[in-house]
Amino acid sequence: LHRVSLVLLDVVMPKLGGKEAHNRIMAMQPDLPVVFSSGYAANILDAEYLQEHGIRIIHKPYAPADLYRVLREVLDA
Repeated sequence: LHRVSLVLLDVVMPKLGGKEAHNRIMAMQPDLPVVFSSGYAANILDAEYLQEHGIRIIHKPYAPADLYRVLREVLDA
């Protein structure tokens, strides 16, 4: 059995948006770190929500090394 260490979510998804998915995940495992990924402008996101929940965001397009760096920083925090 493997434990989930981190969730990487897109902000805009077809059936369930990132914020809604985050809320469902937090109901099941509140200490699970989440990183949002988005190709949209920063103003689509609620900065207060991100800060309140300690959510990091990485904007598309990003290089694999940048994604690795952000995920590593979140896991090491």
